[in-house]
Amino acid sequence: MVALLQSFLCAVVSVIALMFAGSLALEEYHSFVLANDGKIATGHVIKTTNGGYRTLAMLCYRFEVGGRHYNGRVPILAKSRSETTVKIRYLAEDPAVNDAFEVRNRRISVIAALWVIPFLFCAGIVLGIFAFVKFFVAIDKRIAKADANCHEY
Repeated sequence: MVALLQSFLCAVVSVIALMFAGSLALEEYHSFVLANDGKIATGHVIKTTNGGYRTLAMLCYRFEVGGRHYNGRVPILAKSRSETTVKIRYLAEDPAVNDAFEVRNRRISVIAALWVIPFLFCAGIVLGIFAFVKFFVAIDKRIAKADANCHEY
């Protein structure tokens, strides 16, 4: 029973790791597409937030495309930024996909692209395989135990 619980927990952690890696990969994909195909607009800074012990400082902005307003936010190194406008890069077919590319903390993006995404993806795959094997080994042991009990009579 413990082995089945362990395999279930490994499968859950595997799925969470793969979903998180996919989320980071999607963000990196959007950054790549924005850098190549993005249109540029001017956004107005709504507010900046302080970074805390476990949070990043964020810059929140609003911009307009085709009469519609869109919001966005990006991590920044410090709240000390004083500009009231920022350049925004957005996708023409979906302006909700946007980035204030001049102020973004690129270190976070590079770390995500080079280390976190591959690590989480590999960890998710390894944990998934481990859970799969552990589950079937546990089932095989239960079958063997049931067979042994049948042969005792």
